[in-house]
Amino acid sequence: MSKRILNEASEEELLSAAIQKSLSSAPLTIEEYDILNALTVGDLIIEQELTYDEANKVAYWMKNEKQRITDEYLYQRTGEWDPRGVRPGSPGLIESKKTTTQQLRHFVRCELRKTK
Repeated sequence: MSKRILNEASEEELLSAAIQKSLSSAPLTIEEYDILNALTVGDLIIEQELTYDEANKVAYWMKNEKQRITDEYLYQRTGEWDPRGVRPGSPGLIESKKTTTQQLRHFVRCELRKTK
């Protein structure tokens, strides 16, 4: 059996691995964090077919991982990492958590209408 190098993994494979790691509360790599940070809770529910509770768990884990990665960077100063954890121009998953349940339901309904 041959082992695949992580660098050869596609973005979809990294995304699915990052979601599984988040749901099982495992540490994320910076690449996995960046992929999840580019998504919103709505994207996780619609495109990745997660339940609302699973999407919230991923968002909660992202918040913990942002703090862990920031602390690790500040302690070791390795690699390139914005200590605030926010990339300009991208609201990302953590900031989109401010969406209310009613707004999220409306968003999901609109997206479902588009697909019909």
